[in-house]
Amino acid sequence: MADSTLICALLLLTGLLVGAPGLAQSADEEAARSYRKQYIWFDENELATARSHRGLPRPPACQGIERVPLDGAEFYRAIGRDDLAEQYRFNLAVRWTLIGIGLGVNAAGLAAVAAGPALFAPPHRQTLGSCAGCIGPLLLSVFGGSATAALGMGLWAWGALSDPHPADLPTTRELVDEYNKRLLGELSLDE
Repeated sequence: MADSTLICALLLLTGLLVGAPGLAQSADEEAARSYRKQYIWFDENELATARSHRGLPRPPACQGIERVPLDGAEFYRAIGRDDLAEQYRFNLAVRWTLIGIGLGVNAAGLAAVAAGPALFAPPHRQTLGSCAGCIGPLLLSVFGGSATAALGMGLWAWGALSDPHPADLPTTRELVDEYNKRLLGELSLDE
């Protein structure tokens, strides 16, 4: 009986020693799989297109091999930068405020330009001297409305062309590299 207990113990010990590298390899494979799901990257073709065409929006970052798009505040939260996520949301609110106010001011200016002649135009058969008092309000309406419309268009354009991202693209790429290195460290993987 003692011999069978000794044999069982030796077989168990042998199984543990032979199985241990398999367990370590399995843990490494699991960590690598986890990294492939969580790492963040950019599509280089989309970045090149965005750099060559300044008017195009910044392409979103992708997470993992599934290419889950991360844009805006969601991107900054994913890399662990909640401060930049808050700044992005604030910048986006300012952007939409500028667009909204710009459109409203533009519409008011255009309405003044359109309404000016209808409200302040002199009657057809009046002499120039008798309608001198109505020319001032007409000119104020047309030129003031034009200036207001131009101001509104400027506010709208400023909002539409502003980038709400608090970090420029090179800094964003550095943040992604830092995140990916940190993720490798957390998963105990080599680069």
